[in-house]
Amino acid sequence: MTHKIKELDEGDGVLIFCDIFGASPYSATAQSYKELKDYVDYRSITGVNLAMVIEAVYCRKNMSLDDLSQHVQKIGKEGIKELFDITERIDQNG
Repeated sequence: MTHKIKELDEGDGVLIFCDIFGASPYSATAQSYKELKDYVDYRSITGVNLAMVIEAVYCRKNMSLDDLSQHVQKIGKEGIKELFDITERIDQNG
């Protein structure tokens, strides 16, 4: 993982998406921290959904790594909806 993170860094840092906190991809990224902290700026986000990945692809050239990380986390949280909550609000307003 350490080698791949270094390889992906083009100078602006690397944003890493992991599916589950504590799972293998997350653990591998966390284990790389000590070796990489002085060489590569990177962030690792867990609990990722497709909306976050799509947003990151579209925004990555226009935001700093920190801003992008915060932005995609916000998008991910806002994108979680439950069907019946939405339909109930429509019924109440319509």
